Amino acid sequence: MPEQACRFGVADPSTKRRAETWKCWSPGKGEVYVLCRAIGDALKLSLHKSGRWHMALDAAKFPGMFDPGQAPEHRFAGKWERPAPIIEGLTLACRIYTPWKAVTIQEQELDPQVTWIDSAPVGQSVEVAVFLSDHALARDAWPARLSMNTKLVGSVGLDYGAEVWIVHRCIPCPEDKPLLLPSPKYFRGRGETDVLAGGNRMLGWGLLEDGSIFCREGPVVVTKNPG
Repeated sequence: MPEQACRFGVADPSTKRRAETWKCWSPGKGEVYVLCRAIGDALKLSLHKSGRWHMALDAAKFPGMFDPGQAPEHRFAGKWERPAPIIEGLTLACRIYTPWKAVTIQEQELDPQVTWIDSAPVGQSVEVAVFLSDHALARDAWPARLSMNTKLVGSVGLDYGAEVWIVHRCIPCPEDKPLLLPSPKYFRGRGETDVLAGGNRMLGWGLLEDGSIFCREGPVVVTKNPG
């Protein structure tokens, strides 16, 4: 089966401002990947058919990404096991949060090859959920359509009869909390001066209580602790 893909992002069509865009795809053999397109394939979430999931830097690129002494111990930023299905045959794999204030990238025109989701109202966040279905679903019966009032973004077929479903809804914006990084690592040719210059955007990830993986992106202000 040729590669199946869905590209999506959050934007305000009236101002042509957007947040980062994302890609969810399957190259075949039941493997599913999710990435933030601004980073490219340097860092991606891998949802392997085996049930071993991880967020990791690209294996081929990892050795050359960092200056001497700056590389992390390994390329894996997180490892998880596939969670139990929320109902028979349906697994909530990951969620991507795009707060209202993340829609700041100005464009002349929005990319027509991307499925655009309207930005959330002030104080709210768009939540994009990626579901793995063990069998095909009817086109008008996407996950959480009735129970959570989700709207369809797209779907990706898998070559063993399963499907990936991508849906979205608005939720209250999660609380912002400062992040402390006592020993940050920098990519090759980058350093403290670059992150303190301003104009930064952050991509964060982790595991939620239900076993699904979350990603959150948006602008971030970096300051240096005087202590």
